[in-house]
Amino acid sequence: MDRTKLPKRASYGFTLVELLVVIAIIGILVALLLPAVQAAREAAHRSTCQNNLKQLSLACLNFHDVRGYFPHGARTQEGGMWSYYIMPYIEQEVAQDLVAIADGSWDPEFTPPPCGNSQWALSNPNYTWASLDDCSKNIRACETLLPAFRCPSSAAPNHVWDSSTWPTPWHVVRRVPSSYTASASGLAQNQASVSASSGSMTPTECKSKYSGNSGLHVWGDLDGVMYSWSKVNMAKITDGSSKTTLLGEAWFDAETAGRLSNHNQDRPGVKIDHWYVGSDDIDSYNGMDVSEAMGSTGVPINYYKGFPNNSACESAPFSYTASNPDCHKVQIGFGSDHPGGTHMAMCDGSVDYFNEDIDPAVWSASGTRASQTIADMCYANVSSGGGGGGR
Repeated sequence: MDRTKLPKRASYGFTLVELLVVIAIIGILVALLLPAVQAAREAAHRSTCQNNLKQLSLACLNFHDVRGYFPHGARTQEGGMWSYYIMPYIEQEVAQDLVAIADGSWDPEFTPPPCGNSQWALSNPNYTWASLDDCSKNIRACETLLPAFRCPSSAAPNHVWDSSTWPTPWHVVRRVPSSYTASASGLAQNQASVSASSGSMTPTECKSKYSGNSGLHVWGDLDGVMYSWSKVNMAKITDGSSKTTLLGEAWFDAETAGRLSNHNQDRPGVKIDHWYVGSDDIDSYNGMDVSEAMGSTGVPINYYKGFPNNSACESAPFSYTASNPDCHKVQIGFGSDHPGGTHMAMCDGSVDYFNEDIDPAVWSASGTRASQTIADMCYANVSSGGGGGGR
């Protein structure tokens, strides 16, 4: 029987070799494009971060125009930090309505509202929630994220659960990290202050009251622009407003998020935390931990990357050792999640990017307002009085 030969079908599929070649080409293209995409994303993040600092520095300048001086870096034991005072001048309508302005609280010389520092931190047994009505707005402010205070490259969480129970729970339980701190000094300071009252003392008075020497500087009367109880105006910035740092990026340790509760240490080392408005320690009874609001150009940029933040930085609960200055430097240095450097806002409202490899002397000088030294600054023991510990 004759059989008709059917024509063979043409094959339009890929062979295995061809498929592997295509996959390899796609992989190469992805490998080539991914860095470009990441670079573009980081460039956008840097631009946003720069704009944030621009907005915050202009708010500080507007405050200066109205008050005649830059905001306090922090007002220990009462009031807030620099960010609190510039809220009416930030170009975000929500910011202007966020914090309470009753009782003249926009005035840095204001008398604290009835709830005292509990609007930011401690729960005082003498206060009831009914008596906190005047401060409930500020409590909510501590828990409200404002984009102007957050660099998009930051790995910090939007909120940090603060369920500390010493001696009673904080009123603020969902604290918001900040990406920016005030530039307080051009020399390497300590993360702690002596006490709130020492901030208003002269160096001579401070030395007279605190004769001991444990190597801790008082964060008042420093050589920068915004520090504890500062009232620096443009006339005092003789190094030039465009050459003097006002604000800068401060790296937030994302692992801090799980280490605030009851002061527990989930891993060894000190906590590197910065808050956008209202501190849990600067305004509490011990007046310590000014690193939550201020930093120093006396510490190398991105110092946290090179120094081992480990158990050597621990001492007793609620405090940090004073024997190793590096443990304090890691908390007060400026740094960022940007590659190779950090943004700094200058006193004229401009924003510059400083590279990690900058000359240390140049970097240090950028934080001083008048090429000052602090050889006559007060060295004193940390007050052993009550209050919650440093974080």
